[in-house]
Amino acid sequence: TLRRNGVFVVAGHLASGLGRVWAEGLAARPDLRLALVEAPDAAPLEIAGGERLIRLTADVADADALRGALEAVVARWGRIDGTFLSSPFSDAGTTAPLPLLGAAQLARAEATCAAPAEALAQALAEASAGMRLGFRCVQGSLSSVVGGAGLAAYAGAHHRADLVVAGRAREGDWLSIAWDHLRDAEAPPARPGIPDLSLTPAQAWEATLRLLAARQTGCAIVSRA
Repeated sequence: TLRRNGVFVVAGHLASGLGRVWAEGLAARPDLRLALVEAPDAAPLEIAGGERLIRLTADVADADALRGALEAVVARWGRIDGTFLSSPFSDAGTTAPLPLLGAAQLARAEATCAAPAEALAQALAEASAGMRLGFRCVQGSLSSVVGGAGLAAYAGAHHRADLVVAGRAREGDWLSIAWDHLRDAEAPPARPGIPDLSLTPAQAWEATLRLLAARQTGCAIVSRA
């Protein structure tokens, strides 16, 4: 799937989502070219890539802005072989118990999880005729399947993104991956004495490669449980 001399895009909130894993995995391949399209309100991802790496900034919740960034990549390298869409993991901005859930959490989840998937679908639908755009891999969340304390807004937004992917998967290579918790490789278990089912970055990258190699489309779930 990651063809030699391929061109890949990682877009969205990269440093605070799966984008970091995807970008680092792609950048480690000397035979690939990588474009990072970072949201203007996101923390920048520090990564080296030399001439094989370009950086763009675009509001990934805006279809026109996102389409412009993708067309800039095609103008530079002639095609895109795959696009990865990253969103922030759940945090204080998207998490609240139901009695305290308000407009702020709903708006943040909408802007970072649901709207970018909808914008990507619209951007690709309106892209210039003949553009080679490859597969689309969207960061999902296991919370959209099993829920979680305080995750109503976050899970709901990811479920909307899953519906976008499921609808487009009939037309092409769209994949949403529902991820469990991601931890640093050296981090100790969050709750001593309780089995740690979280994933390391290496495991997340390996799972991504396996799903892409299997030409999986629609919605997939990755869980050590």
